[in-house]
Amino acid sequence: MKLLNFLGVFLFNFIFGSLFFFIVAFCLMTFMYIAQAFDWILDPTLDEGGLVFFLILTLCASAIYFPILIFGNIYFKEKLQIKKLKFIAFISVIFLIGFFFACLLAYFI
Repeated sequence: MKLLNFLGVFLFNFIFGSLFFFIVAFCLMTFMYIAQAFDWILDPTLDEGGLVFFLILTLCASAIYFPILIFGNIYFKEKLQIKKLKFIAFISVIFLIGFFFACLLAYFI
């Protein structure tokens, strides 16, 4: 049963690490549109009116993503009953592996 819970933690954090790539991408796009709106940069490839879309998309995605990530890991922490430091180290490594996997996947596609 404990092995099944470790597998669940692995998949949960790997998937959410991969999804974090998109949250970062949404934040970067929002920043680019904000910089364009304040005339900090001049990028002719940015569409007009994209700021509101990406701002709403970033806020909604973050509002859904982070509570699920936090409460899901709290649930798994209670199920596994291991020390907090070991659990944080384990999920951090898996989360980063998922994030870098999504980065590599985006690079090669």
